[in-house]
Amino acid sequence: MKIHYLEIVTPNVDEACGALEKAHCVTFGEPIAELGDARTTDLSEGGRNGVQPPMRKTESPVVRPYLLVNNFEASVKAAESAGGNGAGSDEQ
Repeated sequence: MKIHYLEIVTPNVDEACGALEKAHCVTFGEPIAELGDARTTDLSEGGRNGVQPPMRKTESPVVRPYLLVNNFEASVKAAESAGGNGAGSDEQ
């Protein structure tokens, strides 16, 4: 299992990017409209990290890891067996 995309939603995008740049010696690019104005950088394992503002007023700050898996169906079953239900933290 590998992180394909690590999404960080925060109203303080520039501050978060600055802190992550200093802590991890990376550089975030300019906002990408197609990714909700996320500023992104490459992860050392090959994925990407994106820091973006909330897409709506009701969206709370959150970190969402998107995992790259070998078998989607098996991964869903394993998550459900562990108590997962597919609902996001601000959708419950």
